[in-house]
Amino acid sequence: MASLLIRGFALGFAIAASPGPIFFLCLRRSLLRGWLTGLVSGLGVATADAFYAAVAVFGVAAVVTTTLAPVARWLALAGGLALVFIGIRAVVSSPATREATTSTTRTGLAWAYTSILGLTITNPATIISFARAERLVDAARAGGRRRGAWFRQLVADPRRDHCSAARSCDSNRRPDHWHRQRSRDRCPGGRGGGRFVRQVTSDSMTHPLRFGLKLSGQDTTIDALRAVWRIADDAGFDHVWDFDHLASIGEGGPDRPIYEGWTLQAAMAEATKRVRIGCLVTGNTYRNPALLAKEAVTVDHLSGGRLEFGIGAAWAEIEHQMYGFEGLDHRVGRLSESLRIIKSLWTEERTNFDGRYYQMKDAIANPKPLQKPYPPIWIGASGETTMRLVARYADVWNAAGGDPQKTKELIEKLDQACAEIGRDASEIRRSVQFDWDGKSRDELMEQSGAFLERGITEQVIYLRGPGLEPVARAEKLAALLPDLRHNQSAESSTHRR
Repeated sequence: MASLLIRGFALGFAIAASPGPIFFLCLRRSLLRGWLTGLVSGLGVATADAFYAAVAVFGVAAVVTTTLAPVARWLALAGGLALVFIGIRAVVSSPATREATTSTTRTGLAWAYTSILGLTITNPATIISFARAERLVDAARAGGRRRGAWFRQLVADPRRDHCSAARSCDSNRRPDHWHRQRSRDRCPGGRGGGRFVRQVTSDSMTHPLRFGLKLSGQDTTIDALRAVWRIADDAGFDHVWDFDHLASIGEGGPDRPIYEGWTLQAAMAEATKRVRIGCLVTGNTYRNPALLAKEAVTVDHLSGGRLEFGIGAAWAEIEHQMYGFEGLDHRVGRLSESLRIIKSLWTEERTNFDGRYYQMKDAIANPKPLQKPYPPIWIGASGETTMRLVARYADVWNAAGGDPQKTKELIEKLDQACAEIGRDASEIRRSVQFDWDGKSRDELMEQSGAFLERGITEQVIYLRGPGLEPVARAEKLAALLPDLRHNQSAESSTHRR
């Protein structure tokens, strides 16, 4: 019995760690259940004839590892399924099976047959690159015609994404893998909009390329906002954004219609099911850090753990004059203190802080965020002092402006700030927002590619300015999203040559 358990444990661990079960877990979203399935499968197979068990496992392996041309892939898939059925039938008729008298052994065998078949059924996606498997996960959750269309596209052309699987996750703050998105890309077991994302490796990029839409909440309508959120959710965008101002900014003066950013994020949470949501970026001086921390936790819970927490030092002088907000003259110092307070409120039972600008005394903040230890922190920065805050606190840096050349200069500042405190700058994802008028596809691809060359992997397309109205522009971007993602694989291929 001890030998059986050892053999079963070893085989079960191997099954649970293979690419097939990993993708299976992304659909099932239960790490423990999937691992136990692999373990019991190993126990069941270990009780059967070794030769026939090997045939069954070989059938699964053939399905998992096939990387042939489309026709050959389908033939290999059919052959793999046939081998699995042959193996299962042989195991069922083997002497070990006939001699299995205990209910535990019979249960183990039943689990073995069921899990091998189940893993095989889910394994067509594992012969596709992981970036496209990510979209298949989304499609599986969406159901209906979209699921069928995406599955056909993925299986027919798996090589459009030249992404390689990289090392596994070692921390929620690392950039290069699938995991529970306390940080970046939601993992299978996470609550809310789980995503399966693997690292994309090229000379220019160490993080997955992700795209978002931004409709600020200014000069728009609630119906238009809801439409853009729905498009972002349905089309497979990675995130959707608003901004944080109380009076309108830019040309046209401050008296145009504008909605409050955090209230809109709560509405986003309820209006969407998959896409991650955020504010690019929150003005720190508009709220006490305890209030902001509470608002963020509320949105994180409303969204099921899909919040991206964007914050900056604030800059709009007219708003501070109109509403009596203080702190613009010491905005960087206030931001530094706020970040420390907010992180403490999210993670500690009590927060005590005696700073120059803020004080907390035995401050309680319950509940804590769903994302552990807290949502990803995006910091918008361009100056040397704010870059030091990015280096110390940020998961994602949001670059000011939409000029690739200027962004290159800012990246040098970020690298220097990280070097000063001994942090690896590659840990910090880089983001930018840029405009597109909705007209030229080539212009969009060129602009996205230029940022990608700078290592900007979080790209947010701002639906503002002249051109198509926001909803029509969002619909056009949704149609171009596969091309934007393919731009990634073209870039990666170029760097590998």
